[in-house]
Amino acid sequence: MVTRDRHGRIRTVAGVDVGFEDDGRTTRAAVTMLTFPGLEPVAEAISRCPASFPYVPGYLSFRELPAVLEALGRLDEYPDLVLCDGQGLAHTRRLGLACHPGVLRTRTRVSPVFVSIDHRVSLESAIDLTLRCTTRYRPPETTRHAHRLASG
Repeated sequence: MVTRDRHGRIRTVAGVDVGFEDDGRTTRAAVTMLTFPGLEPVAEAISRCPASFPYVPGYLSFRELPAVLEALGRLDEYPDLVLCDGQGLAHTRRLGLACHPGVLRTRTRVSPVFVSIDHRVSLESAIDLTLRCTTRYRPPETTRHAHRLASG
């Protein structure tokens, strides 16, 4: 995994959130893509897949990832940056859905937002880009929109 900036120009950002339906038998992933830096919604996708991996504490990402990949695949184009509502390297097994940690608060007197770097994005850029995707709410607009879509 590359942990320094290796990304090109960022024109679109996406938020990913995952939920479960049917008492956990169905995984539902939502992706919302926004322009950047304008943060205007341009595309969204939902995927519902049978939960093919059992619930095992510490291995939730294995349950979530197939639906996330399917939802991302339903977009007409892949976003330049993806922000996940999930853990990364901070995960107890050091491999959560988002991969690699950072911590910051998007607003004073609110719980922190965990910023995770991923392939080809440094921690400094991940923090900067997350803050630039955050408006008046605690979560970035990307994951806020995806959460609304995932929650039905």
